[in-house]
Amino acid sequence: MQFITSVNPFRIVFLNRVYFRTVAIISLLLLLLLLCGGLLFSQPALAEIRQFHESPTAFPGSLLYKSQWSLVDQAGRTWQAIAFQVRSTEAQPTDPLVIKLRLVGFPGSVAIDPTKPLLLDHRQGQFYTAAADAAFTLHPESVGQFELQPILSQLDPKTALYLSVATTDGTTVDLKVPPFLVEEWVSLGDR
Repeated sequence: MQFITSVNPFRIVFLNRVYFRTVAIISLLLLLLLLCGGLLFSQPALAEIRQFHESPTAFPGSLLYKSQWSLVDQAGRTWQAIAFQVRSTEAQPTDPLVIKLRLVGFPGSVAIDPTKPLLLDHRQGQFYTAAADAAFTLHPESVGQFELQPILSQLDPKTALYLSVATTDGTTVDLKVPPFLVEEWVSLGDR
């Protein structure tokens, strides 16, 4: 006795399509869940202050404390913001702190006016000025250095800070500094 069953080939193709579509949708949902879960449970990125022993030729017997972070200006260009303090290993607690902020743009993209101060704004009616570092003379035109120490204690570490850098063509470059980075700059004074 022979049993013959009829199989509809269109039904098999249809079932395969449904199966693969279902597997594809479930896979995409799982991938989306993993990506979103990673964003929901990830810790915010924090910069950190690092301590370096300076080379004997640059600052003999000195320690360098520095905070470095990338910022983006209104034109989408990336800048390096480096707040730093150089302290002699033989410094006394009563010696004044010197904390500076160096802003480094991409070479050829902008020329910073080395004679103009840096303007800092919390956008709450509080404006500060950081003088250009007069001793910082041998540098590329895309690098500016400013005296941060005199205004450091006045900065609010819980609020974003907006920097306006003057350029040689009379325009300004605007940079937004997140609150955690402002807090880190303020903590440089506690070192």
